[in-house]
Amino acid sequence: MLTIESDIKMNRKKAVEYANILSNMRAYVKKPDKKYNNYILSMMIKLFIWIVIICSFYYFAYFYAQMPNFLLFICFLILTVGLAILVLHIFSWIRFYRVMRKSKNVKEVFEFDNKKIDNHVENEKDISIRWSSVSCVRIIKEHVYIIPKTSRGYIMALDKKHFEEIKSFIKKNDINVKILD
Repeated sequence: MLTIESDIKMNRKKAVEYANILSNMRAYVKKPDKKYNNYILSMMIKLFIWIVIICSFYYFAYFYAQMPNFLLFICFLILTVGLAILVLHIFSWIRFYRVMRKSKNVKEVFEFDNKKIDNHVENEKDISIRWSSVSCVRIIKEHVYIIPKTSRGYIMALDKKHFEEIKSFIKKNDINVKILD
């Protein structure tokens, strides 16, 4: 059994990283070795491109439209729904970021054994994850992330300095989990 006490002091950089991971969780579940990218920056670029497409479509539809009004309305509706989805993704990232920033100093205790990982956070509900539901253990910038096999799972984050302890524990106990450096 391995016990790790973590006293996370959340700063802006760590909050941005964690919000990026949470917002892009589906991609990390599907492809655990996916390259880390700044999710909010990529969403802002997509939003800018989408707005340019909508404006150019409106411009050409207004001046050169040879399409029936109903078809034009459907195209506008599709573009507007796409824009709304992008904006909702950006707002969800902002929500994740604010939650992370509010959790200033959190004291966590992680208990690793052969069957599961227990996460005890002071003043919160305890969380347990079975090793069979863990896809991989991976370092991304400032943290070690324990990534689940499904997007409904729970991502655990520990300080980067604990990676070697976790890696040796997994190898020593012959746990079938990928380890990505």
